[in-house]
Amino acid sequence: MREFAAFIMASRWRAMAVAGVFGILGIFFVPLILFSAAAVGLVTLRRGGWEGVLAIVGGAVIVGGIFPFLPPKPGFPFPLVAALWPPVWIGGLVLRQTFS
Repeated sequence: MREFAAFIMASRWRAMAVAGVFGILGIFFVPLILFSAAAVGLVTLRRGGWEGVLAIVGGAVIVGGIFPFLPPKPGFPFPLVAALWPPVWIGGLVLRQTFS
C-alpha cells in the first residue's frame, strides 16, 4: 500500500488518473470504487482541499468521458463515485483541520 500511496502522491495527474480509472473499474467490480475514494481522501489529507477538488474534477472528467460509452447496467443510472467522492473529500478536510 505504501507504493500505491507514493504513486498517487507523486503528481496531481497520477491522483486524477487513479481516481478516474478506479472509478470506471468500480462500475464493473464495485469494491474498486474504494480505491478511487482513497485516492481523493489521501490527496485531500496530504495536500489540502484544493488539490482534492482537482483530483475529483480530473477523475470526474475521466469517468464522465467513458461512462456514456459503457453498456447500461441495471441500478447504475450514474457512476457511484459521484455519491462517494464528496463525503470523502469533506472528511479529509475535517481530518486535516482537526489533526485527528
